[in-house]
Amino acid sequence: MASPVTADRLHPETSFYEYQGRYRGIFAWIFSTDHKRIGLLYLSLILLFFSVAVFFGFLMRLKLIAPGFNLMKPQMYNSLFTLHGI
Repeated sequence: MASPVTADRLHPETSFYEYQGRYRGIFAWIFSTDHKRIGLLYLSLILLFFSVAVFFGFLMRLKLIAPGFNLMKPQMYNSLFTLHGI
């Protein structure tokens, strides 16, 4: 009769952050093919771009807060307006 094999020997416990791959550190995250890591990178970039767009929108509203309030030049306002929508 065959001896039973425990699950601990088949699947050694490795941490999610201690990925055993070709690269180490930040490169392990950037060049990973693990779908969980790719999803986290995707969500973090969405949050980053959304935060930048909110900040640009805030600056545009700050310019329009009062007539004659010149926080930035018109060319800068147009640039922020364009970047806010991208």
